[in-house]
Amino acid sequence: MAKGRRRRAWNLLAAALPRLGALVTVGLLAFVAGYVLWRGLPGLSWALLTQEESVLHGQVGIAPCILNTVYVIAVSLAAALPLGVGAAVYLTEYAPRRRLAAAVEFAADSDKEYIAGLKLGVTTNTQDITGEIVEERPADVTREQLWAVLEGFTGDIEQVPPMYSAIKINGKKLYELARKGREVERPARAVTIKALEILDKQGDGLYTIRVHCTKGTYIRTLCHDIGQTLGCGGCMASLRRTMAAGFTLEDAVSLEQIRTEADPASLLLPVDCLFAGRPVLVLKSAEAEKKIRNGMTAVLPELPSGEYRVYSRDEIFLALCQAKGGKLTTIKSFFEV
Repeated sequence: MAKGRRRRAWNLLAAALPRLGALVTVGLLAFVAGYVLWRGLPGLSWALLTQEESVLHGQVGIAPCILNTVYVIAVSLAAALPLGVGAAVYLTEYAPRRRLAAAVEFAADSDKEYIAGLKLGVTTNTQDITGEIVEERPADVTREQLWAVLEGFTGDIEQVPPMYSAIKINGKKLYELARKGREVERPARAVTIKALEILDKQGDGLYTIRVHCTKGTYIRTLCHDIGQTLGCGGCMASLRRTMAAGFTLEDAVSLEQIRTEADPASLLLPVDCLFAGRPVLVLKSAEAEKKIRNGMTAVLPELPSGEYRVYSRDEIFLALCQAKGGKLTTIKSFFEV
């Protein structure tokens, strides 16, 4: 009888062990995830890299920098503050991780500028020169004819995203469907082309154009649509991002500079440079500063409406704020607590 009880107890224990192990594993994973979110890990930041900038991952990763600096470089890349052009990246100063991450949304939503190669007379399945050619036509287009068409693509336009893109339709990424030979209907998306001009003609049907556009613009789709409007077809032959979030190539440093710099921190830029296009507001009163630090509304009757970079009385960057009707409210704070 006793042996039977012991056998049943062992059987119950054996049946419970896998579930117990699973619970322990889930608990450990939850603990690690919570710790990472609270403290942050330099290595975790690489997951934030976009597809466009991921080519720089290995190069930046071996830069002789301290871990915090590597973290900032990675977050900056994810924020699209740096421009992955050749071997150039932008850096932004180390700040508490949550404060730096707070700036990411502003960089990601910013305007961008590109120098692109427009190849007329060639249509491909990916809308760029690397794709499979589906049609070729003579590109008897003059510079004047191209200029006239470009005017029609300036301002607010709608684009149908290409099949070879990461956009999801019904839970499926378009490029996955495209690789299976499938094409689905895609809703058009509104974008704004703020500047579009011809820089040069390099050869037969090959032009260099400059595009200043809003977030979400597909340059290869723009090249494709320009070609379709001209009647000869077109695709993107090359692409170089020259500006994002107000930063240009002149503001960039090379990966070689990062590797060889004795003090990599000396290359970093302050976080508030991201908002250089907003006017500066230095708070003169202790009361107004206290309210902004506490997330409250400061009353400044004479302040014109608009967005401001707000600084403390000792000129420490506090927040990006919105003024309206003589009241100053915080959009996002960046000071250390």
